[in-house]
Amino acid sequence: MQNKAVAFAQKELEAIRGLGYANATSTQLLAYGLIDSTTPVSTNTYPATNVDSASYDNIGRLLPSGTATVAVAQTDIDLRQVTVTVTWNDRGTTRTFSLGTLIANL
Repeated sequence: MQNKAVAFAQKELEAIRGLGYANATSTQLLAYGLIDSTTPVSTNTYPATNVDSASYDNIGRLLPSGTATVAVAQTDIDLRQVTVTVTWNDRGTTRTFSLGTLIANL
């Protein structure tokens, strides 16, 4: 299950990085199918549980009680921090994995 969480987070981050700085916004991420909604679940954090539903590569199907979020924070004038967090249930215990990156406006 940990491997599935890591693989999902890596795939999601690489897709966002590939879009570049200008597209690392909630509106653009929704347009590209990388988040579920532009309505934040907390500050600058958006749900991403049901992305990739066509290819059955969404975290809601991969992991028991799996959910995912994407957080986008402006850390400097030309720098955004993106963090993907995956949460799932493993035999009654809630597990979480987070992976992040910085995207610069070059």
